[in-house]
Amino acid sequence: MNYRGYKKQFIIPTMAKHNNPRSNRELEAAYVMSELSNQPSATNGPSQNISAKLPPKKRKLQDEDRSSLEIKEKFDTIKTSDEDGDYPLHIACSQGNVQVVSTICDVLRKVPKGSDLLNALNKDKQTPIILATTLNEYETVRLLLKEGADCSLRDTKGRNVVHIAVKYKAIKCLELICDKKHNEDIWNVTDYEGLTPLHYAVLGGDSKIVDLLIKSKVRIDAPDGKSGLSALSYAVDRDQKGICSALVSNGADIHQQCFYGMTPIQIANNNGYRELASTLASQPIDGSIKKATGLNKQDAHFNP
Repeated sequence: MNYRGYKKQFIIPTMAKHNNPRSNRELEAAYVMSELSNQPSATNGPSQNISAKLPPKKRKLQDEDRSSLEIKEKFDTIKTSDEDGDYPLHIACSQGNVQVVSTICDVLRKVPKGSDLLNALNKDKQTPIILATTLNEYETVRLLLKEGADCSLRDTKGRNVVHIAVKYKAIKCLELICDKKHNEDIWNVTDYEGLTPLHYAVLGGDSKIVDLLIKSKVRIDAPDGKSGLSALSYAVDRDQKGICSALVSNGADIHQQCFYGMTPIQIANNNGYRELASTLASQPIDGSIKKATGLNKQDAHFNP
């Protein structure tokens, strides 16, 4: 019975008993694991004695044929998605079942275009590594990165795996991603709301995540796509003194204007954050933009 047949005949009838989607996914993952581990062995049975009598070269060819057949049978088990577009790899990742993930990856390594399934998208355009990161499944993420999982792919909200790691505060997973060499774009791409991972980090108020991103390839002054606000402007608006200090000490521009002409200093003053405004104002000022600091609250509207 293939994977789709299993879901149709076994999972669906048990929905009344298992209203928890996690329970059903556990059943699915268990089935996949049993299918992969219990494939009929190509080296067992009557043909084994016949093979032993063959000349070495023919025996080697026969063994290779059997191995290829076994891999094909296993691949047939994992190449079909369910009604949600989830492949067995998605399900195993969502359960943090490292044993199943490892077994599937081992099969994918041995088939043409196996990476297509490694980075397969479900109906929400989530890749296996996005699902694993959402649940902070460290070992699963580590394995997927080792296998070459693509971190640049984005879900239906335009978020890549860095956005996801930051949003769900999957710090250990983010550390793994930061340790890998990636294209600069994954650190600075905006989601469909116009936010970069650094904006996410400031909104989440986690200084450790902000520090991790700063040490990576983030463009620290990247504006959001809707208001032109930098991460520093977001931090100032929330009176996040520690995060503001980290951003400024790493080169964030305290005079960068948003689309409404507001600078971080003006935002601090308008919000009544006198201490923060004073700290920012004590930073070296670029004479070319001194004139921009004269706006009053009524001159521009700030609404991140």
